[in-house]
Amino acid sequence: MKQQSNRKQSNRQRESLEILEDRMQLLETIQEMIDIEFERREKIQTGGHSESDTPYSSPDPPPKDTLWKRIWQSFFF
Repeated sequence: MKQQSNRKQSNRQRESLEILEDRMQLLETIQEMIDIEFERREKIQTGGHSESDTPYSSPDPPPKDTLWKRIWQSFFF
């Protein structure tokens, strides 16, 4: 009976370790994304940015209304 209890505990520990490793990997990815964003903003502030650094590099501005707003307006206005 004790051996079965140890086996269950071992499985739980292994699953917990896998979850912990997944979360650590996710946090590392988020940290990398934040670092990239800080570098991009630093380039923009120093004036050394190119057109590709801006969110909308096309000459046309982004649409003002979102899809949901247009759908909502089509039903109620």
